[in-house]
Amino acid sequence: MDLKEALDTARHGARIACEIMMRHYRSDYSVYEKEGAADRAGAVLTQPDLLCDEAMQSHFGERFPGHTIVSEESVDSLPDGWHENEWVWYIDPIDGSLSYLEGTDNFGISIALTRNGEPLLGVLRNPALGLEAWAVAGGGAFLNGSPVGPPAKAHNPARLILGASQSQRYSYGLAVERLDPPEIKTIPSVVTKAIRMLQGAGEYYFSLPHRVFGGGCPGAWDLAGAAAIIAEAGFTASNIYGEPLRFRGPETRWRDGHIFAHPDVVDSIRPTLLELV
Repeated sequence: MDLKEALDTARHGARIACEIMMRHYRSDYSVYEKEGAADRAGAVLTQPDLLCDEAMQSHFGERFPGHTIVSEESVDSLPDGWHENEWVWYIDPIDGSLSYLEGTDNFGISIALTRNGEPLLGVLRNPALGLEAWAVAGGGAFLNGSPVGPPAKAHNPARLILGASQSQRYSYGLAVERLDPPEIKTIPSVVTKAIRMLQGAGEYYFSLPHRVFGGGCPGAWDLAGAAAIIAEAGFTASNIYGEPLRFRGPETRWRDGHIFAHPDVVDSIRPTLLELV
């Protein structure tokens, strides 16, 4: 498997999806609602979501016919035994659909390639802000074409990046109270949160295990692309217990929480989060 070829394909796919997004952005299109979502952010489904999903299924399916493609908008049609494939693509066609619908620029596409569950490649692209991050295992991480990594020293005390829906949940309120960050930057989409971390807007963001807060769970398509880039850039990308993120098995939802952080702050924030588990 040529990972450079796969990365080129992923970046090209991201451009295709982003062209679709921007063609319809702030225009009239159909809006649907997913059943069983934990909140409005998880319930919103737009016609451009479906158009991007269709384009990505075609783009990757034609180029890598032996791979499994797991996309948020077509996850219910996965064949039996899909998770046994060595190579799996995880794609969120529009991460931040509610922000897209509201016209607030915090959205984008997330693409990851995993081998036996390990993220080897990631592409994140926010077309409204003109931002693209990508990485391939062993090849470094890049933001708009320039190498990127954590600053030599973390901001002290560490600043938090938090999801918009997280800020409305009681258990996250408890976590924030105990962590007591001097600054909180609230950003809706995982794509934009990860890119902002690479830009130095904060030292960490996290999710709590599902059993702790009982709300919706991020999908593997939400985290796999960011995990590949964050780790390759030299930040910490782990579950809440300090183990590497591995997306293996039939479960497409991530239930074990995660921490993306500057390596200097992980040991100070993880014990606090584990107190809530």
